[in-house]
Amino acid sequence: MAASKNKNTLSLLLNSKKDLMELPRETVEIHRLSEKFGEKVEFVIRALNNKEFKSIQDLAIKFDKKEADVDTSLIQTMILVEGIVEPSFKDKEFRETYEVATPIDLLEKVLLPGEILQLYNKISELSGFGDNSIVNIKN
Repeated sequence: MAASKNKNTLSLLLNSKKDLMELPRETVEIHRLSEKFGEKVEFVIRALNNKEFKSIQDLAIKFDKKEADVDTSLIQTMILVEGIVEPSFKDKEFRETYEVATPIDLLEKVLLPGEILQLYNKISELSGFGDNSIVNIKN
């Protein structure tokens, strides 16, 4: 029975390569901004792939002899810069309008700390870090 289930799983994975390449996306509303502008302010967010996540980790972890210094704030904001598709915080015109040099500066100028944390949690969930990403099967 177990071999049959494994073969079925393999068949599913082999036949769905294209579907696995598409990262999960979601549209979320930033309530405070919606209230401020009098209309819905929605962000499109997406999961990060393994390569993007590793790149961010590499940027945020510094090794000093035997210790590693992890800049969790940098990890969090870089995940948002990569995971927020619309509006793009990398957009030059967007940055110039708010008179900031970097996407991280823009993110911190437009969003409140709690909004940053909630968006980070949503993007992390989409990226497979949620509690329901893997489920135990009871025999």
